[in-house]
Amino acid sequence: MAAFILSKLSSNHYLVLQFFLWVSDQPGFKHSVETYCTALLVLSNGGLRSDIFVLIQRLIFNHSKSFLIEAVDFLVNHSVKPVVLDTIIVSLVRVQMFEEVVLVVGVINRHGYILPFQYCNRLVRFLKMNKGILDLNHVIFSSFTRCTKNLGIINGIKQLGGDSLIIGKSMGKNSSRNLGSRKFILKNKCAKNNALRRLKKIGAGDGYTDYSGNKFGPNICKHIGLIRALCHKGKVEVALRLREKLLVVPDIGTYNHMMNCLCKLGYLAKANRLLKEIMKVGLIPDCVTYTTLVDGFCRFNYIGGAFVLLNFMVVNGIKPNRITCNILVNALCNRGQLEDANKLLAKILTEHEASNLITMTILMNGHCREGNMLKALELWDEMLRKGTLVDVVSYNVIINGFCMGGDMSFAYKFFSEMFKKGISPNIVTYSTLINGHCREGKLVEAWIMHSKMSSNGVLPDHISYALVIRGLCLHGNVCRAHQLLHKMLDDSILPDPFVWNLVIDGYGRCGEIELVYEVTDHMLALNVAPNIFTYKALIHAHVKEGNLQGAFMLKEEMFENGILPDVVTYNLLISVLCSFGHVYFAFQLHDEMLRKGYHPDTVTYTELIRGLCISGETHEAHELLVKMKKMDVPLDHVPYHILITKYCKEKQLDIAFDLYEEMSEKGLRSKACTYRTLITELTKKGLFKEALQVYHSMGIESAI
Repeated sequence: MAAFILSKLSSNHYLVLQFFLWVSDQPGFKHSVETYCTALLVLSNGGLRSDIFVLIQRLIFNHSKSFLIEAVDFLVNHSVKPVVLDTIIVSLVRVQMFEEVVLVVGVINRHGYILPFQYCNRLVRFLKMNKGILDLNHVIFSSFTRCTKNLGIINGIKQLGGDSLIIGKSMGKNSSRNLGSRKFILKNKCAKNNALRRLKKIGAGDGYTDYSGNKFGPNICKHIGLIRALCHKGKVEVALRLREKLLVVPDIGTYNHMMNCLCKLGYLAKANRLLKEIMKVGLIPDCVTYTTLVDGFCRFNYIGGAFVLLNFMVVNGIKPNRITCNILVNALCNRGQLEDANKLLAKILTEHEASNLITMTILMNGHCREGNMLKALELWDEMLRKGTLVDVVSYNVIINGFCMGGDMSFAYKFFSEMFKKGISPNIVTYSTLINGHCREGKLVEAWIMHSKMSSNGVLPDHISYALVIRGLCLHGNVCRAHQLLHKMLDDSILPDPFVWNLVIDGYGRCGEIELVYEVTDHMLALNVAPNIFTYKALIHAHVKEGNLQGAFMLKEEMFENGILPDVVTYNLLISVLCSFGHVYFAFQLHDEMLRKGYHPDTVTYTELIRGLCISGETHEAHELLVKMKKMDVPLDHVPYHILITKYCKEKQLDIAFDLYEEMSEKGLRSKACTYRTLITELTKKGLFKEALQVYHSMGIESAI
């Protein structure tokens, strides 16, 4: 709770230290790593260095070494500003706590946080009086070698096939943590060389030994840092080729970087081979290694492979942690295997461990997706009984469950409860409620909720706008949707093609072809590129107007713009050709589909059968149905309905009745009008037995 309050004081930095000192004096209260780090993060954003110094003094002198290291790890993970880490290191050096300095700088290095020259120089000056502390010298030397990028390495990357990297930016995501800019690095080249010479004099120039026992020379350190940077940029192939050229084995952290990049890109086979390589070279994969690979398997829906890896992990003595557990539970819930997810939890978590908020939220979301709100509420009540502090994500999950089930009253009950507990709804909360109203067709309520967002300090985004626009278009209020699109632009939100397509399609279905082109021109003027759905909406608008030439010109324009029509587009054009009696051209379009590698579906052939029947070519239509069966094209009742109705009109009742029996044998049920037409014609011919058979097969529902 103290950490939560401290985070809320970000707008008033001067109260942070006052609150921190006040709560420290409360009976029975003990500060955690989180409270210290939250306070330091807030103060660093306010630039209050004197307050930061006070907190760090308390952190160093009032707590254990492990507490300090855990705090540094937390701060680096949350991208703390350099001033905090500098103050910690300087404070430790001033009281000659060099062992702690070694550990702190080691944590910083392991996270890829680069110490700038001025900090290293300050440490070197202190170390001149303490020449025996070589561990720290090696750590600082590593920071120097990682702080600048050797041009020879850059040329090496070019030879390996990678892009040339700009000095000062080649650390990928870690470049934001580089405490010296490119200009500063170049400007201080001489200072760096002088400092390196001083380090060599006191014994730090022979190489760098990391905390896993691997000894790396300066160039190797640069290469390892470069491998990690390439992985951050997604250039894993270049990173792997560079790794092959190294004469020493990278540490497990570098391997984990490569593993993570391979898994994100879906190269699971390569990631698996990398795991085998790790063990082959004598390194021990840690929990992070296995968890990264498990996440990769789950992300690409190879759940079986993930569980094989889990068993292998346990056999090798690595206990899965909560993150591993949450990844697997989430994967099982996404597949609807909630019972298996619960069994997994019981198997992994010990009797002294309880499911945490994240795990419970994942399970709750799984039950909500299945529509089992009773079970979701049981988990919610269990969390409250155990004193788990629910957050906005948990509320969003339960609210979404009720919205999907159409129970908006319960959704609003939890929405109101959020305010009572001091939890601010976010954009996801409002978007969920808006979507719930749109699903029920309550567009006024959806619009009211959309308006409430801004008044409650949550700015609408493109998703919340898109939900309302979609609801308005589906219910025919396209003009209002168009106005909302203009409001998006007024709010400096550029709608994506999906939103434009909704309005274009809406006007097209209303027959407003001029407005269709007005919206399309506006879209193009804002450099929003049309996609296949834009063209389908435009083609549909022309088809509705009966403008065949315009529709086919749009199809050709698609090819010119590199957008390939899909089966749905072809079916739309075939349908309109058949409706106008141009069956020959419809079959030409069918042949074009085959030439371009498309597979005509049930709709394609049904439209062609309909076109042949309209043109009076019933026999050819029947032959096409036979061809569909031979090609194993899935059949529904529609082609049977078309042919039975046509044969009844032509008084060919024997063929119509045979088609009816064939349809019944396949378990297909047609429209009531099909049965009525057949019964009427059979009765006229005196075929009462057959008419009665058809009548009984209709069923009460169809008869009505």
